[in-house]
Amino acid sequence: MNIENFVQSLQASIAPCIFISGLGLLLLSMTNRLGRTIDRMRVFNVALKDAEHNEIPLIREQSGILYRRSRFLQIAIGFILASIFFVSLIMLMLFSTLALNIKFISAIKLFFTASLLSLIASLIFFFWDICLTLSSIKVEIEKGCPGDAGGKPYC
Repeated sequence: MNIENFVQSLQASIAPCIFISGLGLLLLSMTNRLGRTIDRMRVFNVALKDAEHNEIPLIREQSGILYRRSRFLQIAIGFILASIFFVSLIMLMLFSTLALNIKFISAIKLFFTASLLSLIASLIFFFWDICLTLSSIKVEIEKGCPGDAGGKPYC
């Protein structure tokens, strides 16, 4: 491989690297939200043990919303990871196309499309998580917060 082909292959690999960096930031945001959601579910589970009878339905409703949020975030994270996987394959194929003169043009187009579709699906599930967050707040406003658990608010 001559130096010109090597430079071309490096240039072709820069755009997917930037794309992976952006996907990584989205992944970080989603995993942080998932962690907070799981922590909140644990607080509700502890509060449920000490809750008065009239507080239990609200705590269960909030826990159900948090569980649905966790599922949406899990799916969104899976799609982001799939998108990163497809971009990684694109980088490998671009390098092979330029360095080894192996033609993967159709596969590159296919994986780029798959990567974008995965990103779109991930953003849809991420948006549904945000909508569920707002519905959780609506429940709190409509029904009121049922106090605290050992001095810690759980609503």
